[in-house]
Amino acid sequence: KITLVGRTLQLGAVKGNVQVDVVSMTGSVVKSFDKNATRTVMISLSGIPNGLYVVRVVNAGVTTLKKITLE
Repeated sequence: KITLVGRTLQLGAVKGNVQVDVVSMTGSVVKSFDKNATRTVMISLSGIPNGLYVVRVVNAGVTTLKKITLE
């Protein structure tokens, strides 16, 4: 589960290696995160300009995409 709270991205129920990319609408990766996790992961998105982005999460061989808006 991917949730945006303010400018913090929360990933619930992750286990093992998790790769997160925040991608702009032009296709540029503006933030990348790679960690071995066993619980909820929180990622700060401070410093990223306001706008529409796609969050791509790869965990346990499953890719999840979610559109987010930073305001």
